[in-house]
Amino acid sequence: MNIKFISMDQDVIDNYPVTPAKKTLPKWFKDLPQEKFSFPIGNTLPTIKKCMPATDMLTSGYIIHNPTDIDIIREEVAGNFVENRIKVKNNQYVPEAHRFEMCPVKHSTNKQHWIKLKNPWLVRTPPGYSCLFIQPIYEFNPNLRLLSGIVDTDTFDLPVEFPGWIVKDHIIKAGDPLVQVIPFKRDDWQMSMEHTKTHTPAMTEELRYKDLFHKKKKFN
Repeated sequence: MNIKFISMDQDVIDNYPVTPAKKTLPKWFKDLPQEKFSFPIGNTLPTIKKCMPATDMLTSGYIIHNPTDIDIIREEVAGNFVENRIKVKNNQYVPEAHRFEMCPVKHSTNKQHWIKLKNPWLVRTPPGYSCLFIQPIYEFNPNLRLLSGIVDTDTFDLPVEFPGWIVKDHIIKAGDPLVQVIPFKRDDWQMSMEHTKTHTPAMTEELRYKDLFHKKKKFN
């Protein structure tokens, strides 16, 4: 399958290209050993780096990087609202402002207006395939929160923009991982439930998910 990322901005193509998620892992994860000694237990324990579901989530899809420096300052105004004062290095990527009332979720004691970050990339997938757009998994950015969304990228012919809010004054640097894009095939599903008395054996080092159940995924 082929997913296309198309941009009219040559500077972005040259300097901030889309990358497979497996090549843009969070630094804390890259630096983490597969096993680590626990002093309270007095033994070596496996870390999350040995967890295949976590690794699959981290390495699925592709990363869109922020195309320019965006300096956002929070400013309290009348009516218990918080406005966003924004400066950008490249004016074509000035975030849109969205009123609090459009999604009235309070992130703090104040009513903070939303921002919508611009995306330099048009994403195209084959017929029948959509994309999940989420903030990069396990990046744990304490200052920026983006809303997730699913877009039918086989028919939608505009760049997907990314709504969210900042927790405190923050500069989103050019090149920062901004959004993880995970393509998937659309299917119709029907839910069912059933009772079973069959017991599933616990995982051990001899009976591991990675060896017995895991299927390799490729996002190149």
